[in-house]
Amino acid sequence: MKALMSIKPEFVNRIFSGEKKYEFRKRGFSRTIESVVVYSSSPEKCIRGEFRVSAIRKGNPKYIWRQCRRFAGIDRVRFFEYFRDCDIAYAIEIGETLEFANPKDLRSEYACPPPQSYRYIEW
Repeated sequence: MKALMSIKPEFVNRIFSGEKKYEFRKRGFSRTIESVVVYSSSPEKCIRGEFRVSAIRKGNPKYIWRQCRRFAGIDRVRFFEYFRDCDIAYAIEIGETLEFANPKDLRSEYACPPPQSYRYIEW
């Protein structure tokens, strides 16, 4: 199964450059996800590519930061701002990536709106 995930363009760029090896979320998946289709949110608003999910780490934010900070692709201040008031943090480990040569328009090619955070898909 795949997940379509909204990610800010600055982080999308870091994923496809190899600088960012973890995508962080406040909520985990309830299904087994093999890959993530990357929707680059505003102002780009397009599907830029896909990545394989190598593993998913779960723990309190301090633990996740210690484990993932080297390849977080985000600074400490923003990480802890994002997880403020959260007891659990999820780190999706980014495996093999595929960046599309031509980004795809979500609405015209797949006739669905962008997800708030993520949505399960079967395409």
